[in-house]
Amino acid sequence: MMILSQDGQKIVSTDNLNYIQIEEKELNYKNYVYTLTAFYTQDHTILGKYKTSKRANEILQDIYKQIMTQNFSFTYEMPKE
Repeated sequence: MMILSQDGQKIVSTDNLNYIQIEEKELNYKNYVYTLTAFYTQDHTILGKYKTSKRANEILQDIYKQIMTQNFSFTYEMPKE
């Protein structure tokens, strides 16, 4: 399966994917951004950025469903906020 990043600038494959992680980054006091990052053996790619952890988790679960259905001819396009 291929994943198109939210900004449309990168396409990554799930072939050599180790894991996808949600990372929380504090921009300023009580203002956070949540990024979905794909990790490979020696590299990582930011797939998308979201304002809430709930939204980031929804996207991660959707990616998981697509991978588990083994829809490998599918290209997942990261949703906007």
